[in-house]
Amino acid sequence: MPGDATNRAVSWAVSDAGTTGAAVTGSAFTALGAGTAVITARIANGLAKGQDFVKNFAVTVTATFVPVTGIERLFGETAPSG
Repeated sequence: MPGDATNRAVSWAVSDAGTTGAAVTGSAFTALGAGTAVITARIANGLAKGQDFVKNFAVTVTATFVPVTGIERLFGETAPSG
């Protein structure tokens, strides 16, 4: 963004969640699954009065496997194995 920009507010939105279940809340991006999502940044009047600046970004989300290392019952009791 140019240092002399008068409107510095960027709004973010998911324009295509694909298979990711992507969402944007404020400036935070979250995804529920792997795939590619398209995120759109918009600055109102960013090009000229009445002309928004719009840029799309492809975001690739990869799934990370997290192994289960244990299961606990309520109140901290360890579940029996087997």
